[in-house]
Amino acid sequence: GGSGGGAGGGAETPASMASDAEGSAEGSAAPRSFLVIANVAKKPNVKTLFVTAVAFGIDCVVIVGQPTFSIKTHVPACLINAEGEVGRIGIKRVADLTECRAFLHEHGALLYGIEIADGAINLEEARFEEKCAFMMGNEGSGMNTQQLAACDRFVYIPQYGGGTASLNVAYSIPI
Repeated sequence: GGSGGGAGGGAETPASMASDAEGSAEGSAAPRSFLVIANVAKKPNVKTLFVTAVAFGIDCVVIVGQPTFSIKTHVPACLINAEGEVGRIGIKRVADLTECRAFLHEHGALLYGIEIADGAINLEEARFEEKCAFMMGNEGSGMNTQQLAACDRFVYIPQYGGGTASLNVAYSIPI
């Protein structure tokens, strides 16, 4: 874990990830929208989440824990600039969900868990705050207890027909 954000072509440590996510590389404005990646196990899913975040204009991806995370291996090459940095989106690394929640709240953002949970609001009916963050659960087990506790609110993706109680993590975020 650790803190810092986006960069580094060589061996990456939290200290080498220098930008602090106060804005994306394309502007200096404070971030308004966040994608939280915590407890996501598969590299292809992490890569898809980065592409989706850029496509939908997310300002900052918050990497929680994920000790093996590396820009070289977890971010698609199309998002990495000549300096080996992710130039289209801010990255903030934090050690744990407590630090993540504090970071988001410092920026005035509420954390929405995408999960079928008590009190969850149908995504089609949800009204999001101006500044918000989204987090989904693990590919196999969904959100763990710590993730559930970190969320301010929950939304669920309605499903029609039978057969599954969840969607792949990489498909949930674009919805």
